[in-house]
Amino acid sequence: MPSWLDLPYEVQELVVAELVTNFDEVQCLRNLLLVSVEVHDTLVGATQRGFAANNHIFIVLFEHIFDSAAAIRRLGSKSDISAYVYAATFKERCKLLKAIKTGRFMREITTREELAEKLWLIYLMLLDDDGKNCKQLDLAGTTKFMRDLLFDIVLNERDENEWPIETDYLQLTAACFWILADRRTSMFHFGLDCLLKYFAQPGSCWTATKKTNSLSILCDLFA
Repeated sequence: MPSWLDLPYEVQELVVAELVTNFDEVQCLRNLLLVSVEVHDTLVGATQRGFAANNHIFIVLFEHIFDSAAAIRRLGSKSDISAYVYAATFKERCKLLKAIKTGRFMREITTREELAEKLWLIYLMLLDDDGKNCKQLDLAGTTKFMRDLLFDIVLNERDENEWPIETDYLQLTAACFWILADRRTSMFHFGLDCLLKYFAQPGSCWTATKKTNSLSILCDLFA
C-alpha cells in the first residue's frame, strides 16, 4: 500500500496547504510532523526536499497566519515579493513570537542595536495589521511583554536629571505598547498608573515641573 513517503512532494505540499488553510494550522502541522522521523525529515528539510529547500510552501503558511496585503499595497504587486522573502520573514516572525511567548526574548538579545531591530519588526507587524498580525502578537503575550519592557527601560535607563534617556528602542517600545494597549483598556490604565506613581514620587523631576493631567504626562513620556 502506498505511504505518505511515496507521494510526490507537490502532493505533500497540497496536503499541508489544505491543513493550514482549513484547520488549526499549528496543531495539524505538529501532528503531521510527529507521525514519524521520515515524515518529519521530508517536510522540515533534513533532506533537500523539505520546507527548508522549498520556499514556496512558506507563501501559503505566511498568508494564512500573517497579513501580507499592506506590504503588497506598498510594493505594488504580489509578484514583487519573492518566495525567499516570504520564507525568511515567516521564520523570523515565528522565532520572534516564540521568544516572547517563552520569556527568552531579552536573554537572546546581545546588543541594544539588536533590540531595536526586533522592536522594529514588531512595530512593522502592527502597522501592517489587518487582523492576523495582532492575533499572533496577542497569542504570544506581546502586550504584557511590551509593558514590562517599557517599565524596565524607563526605570533603569535615566539621565542625571532622572529623565528617561531618549533612545530608538524606548520610542519603539512606547509606540508598540501604545498601539497594543489601546485594545486592552485595563492593561493600558494599569501601565499608566504604575508609571505615574513612579514619577509622582517626592523629588522626581515630574512633581517639580509637571502640574498637569495624566493624559498630558503620558503624551510627554511617549513624545
